[in-house]
Amino acid sequence: MASPPPSAQDAKIEIIKNQVYEQCLDEEPDTVFRQQDILDMGVIPDSDAALLLAVTQRLVDEKLFKMVRDGQLGWMYRPLEDAIKYRGLTHEQEMVYSLIDESHTEGIWSKTIKNKTALHETLMRSALKALETKRLISDMKSVEHPTRKMYIKSTLRPSEKATGGAWYTDNELDEAFIEGLTGVL
Repeated sequence: MASPPPSAQDAKIEIIKNQVYEQCLDEEPDTVFRQQDILDMGVIPDSDAALLLAVTQRLVDEKLFKMVRDGQLGWMYRPLEDAIKYRGLTHEQEMVYSLIDESHTEGIWSKTIKNKTALHETLMRSALKALETKRLISDMKSVEHPTRKMYIKSTLRPSEKATGGAWYTDNELDEAFIEGLTGVL
């Protein structure tokens, strides 16, 4: 059975959603948009709060916006490529992936993930395994914390702080390199 055609209101929400998202893309990726910021864009007719709610909810549902709370409610946009990655995830996988995503090139310790998500160990491990299988994350070694199981987005390279920079090779202090430099100096 075919789904019913979208209502006029749904079509209006979709058009405004696209306009809001396009305007958000003109800002820096870490910009937090508050309710008033979105109303100031001038695309929500008559500053209609119900319409604003419907538009922002659709953006959140489509993973194009993520909610942030830093004293008050706001939203940050996600690039479309990132939103697509989030769409195929379960709730638990999304919670875990979001923390790994936010850790950028520093990576995040599995114990920190467990504490921040409050997921049962089995659910967390299952989410990590699924994310690794989908090639969204990979484990990493940190010279700062060599015994910790760390994770990073698979599209990122660990920071020099995590890898030790030029002084380390394969997470081991490169003594031969250091001796060679000492001989030159």
